[in-house]
Amino acid sequence: MTGSTTGHPARARGEPIGRPGAREERNRRFSAALAHELRTPVASFELQLKEALAHAEGDETRAALSGALRAAERLGGIVVDLLFLERLDAGPSTPAERVDLAALLTERLSRGSPRRTRLQVAEALTVPGDPALIARLLAALLDNAERHADDTITVTLARGDGEAVLTVADDGPGIPPGHRDRVFDLFHRPDTARGRGTGGAGLGLTIARAIAVLHHGTLTAAPAEHGARLVCRLPLR
Repeated sequence: MTGSTTGHPARARGEPIGRPGAREERNRRFSAALAHELRTPVASFELQLKEALAHAEGDETRAALSGALRAAERLGGIVVDLLFLERLDAGPSTPAERVDLAALLTERLSRGSPRRTRLQVAEALTVPGDPALIARLLAALLDNAERHADDTITVTLARGDGEAVLTVADDGPGIPPGHRDRVFDLFHRPDTARGRGTGGAGLGLTIARAIAVLHHGTLTAAPAEHGARLVCRLPLR
């Protein structure tokens, strides 16, 4: 990825790349308000389903309740993520530390992956930030690649222009040019092979970009000959 911004819709509108536009900000505010309203009833619904499942009789009844509970837990997870995104948009809450990106990547990949993953680290790099948030950013990028890759994921970490440049590439269906910036929008699910082929609520990349922006960095989808290539740049100082 080069430093050129030619043709980038956000730059054309005079908006900083990586920051949500006015429409996306409205969507986030509405979603956060909705999440606050849903938090208590969804949690109550989960508890009721668990109680019903504990006393259920018959395989069909248990199967139906188990399916309903899984759906309620997914909805609860979405509510939690929306509230987390709201906190990110409010700004940092903890002092910055030096975060070792290579160590975080190695730790995450040591847990195993359903895809063949290649890690290429040019040098050990640390960035100022919140270790837990940056770990979540890395996990979101890797989880996204694992969902979409056909076979292989390539993760590279290098230095460039005073920044740590992390690239996560997969050999899956790829992202159409018109969707490269929109994949970071709240709940964006393109009607493409990449969008139809997987589940999920579309929050992982939204949260990942919000974390990058909070750390004065960027997260973009770069052109790729095959598959998708997500590039995160974080300042070294």
